[in-house]
Amino acid sequence: MATENDRILRAVDSLSRTGLLVRESVEHRAELRVDGAGYRCLPAFWEAVGAVAPGAAGFDQQMVSLRDPFVRANLHHRVMAEFLVAGAPLWWCNEAAESTLAGLRGAGEAGGLPRDFQAAG
Repeated sequence: MATENDRILRAVDSLSRTGLLVRESVEHRAELRVDGAGYRCLPAFWEAVGAVAPGAAGFDQQMVSLRDPFVRANLHHRVMAEFLVAGAPLWWCNEAAESTLAGLRGAGEAGGLPRDFQAAG
């Protein structure tokens, strides 16, 4: 029987194989930490959850919209669902959604992510 940690690792691996997450060696750019490794969400991930990726047209407007707690909660649930579908445990999906949304907000506050992030997706 798989442990919860195994389920998390398999979910992250599945999302990486489908082009939604990428392992990130630069600590400050990782939105998600799993077993000591950092990952960031690619534009395809944000598209899959119905959000605008950092650096894309409409991103600034999305950041304004996310100030509304209902809009933010809706996106939070969609991000959680993406991790749940990949097989991660519910408690971890909540934490992962918080972490990835914090990374999204950080990208907005920093004026978007570096050019190489935009090209990677």
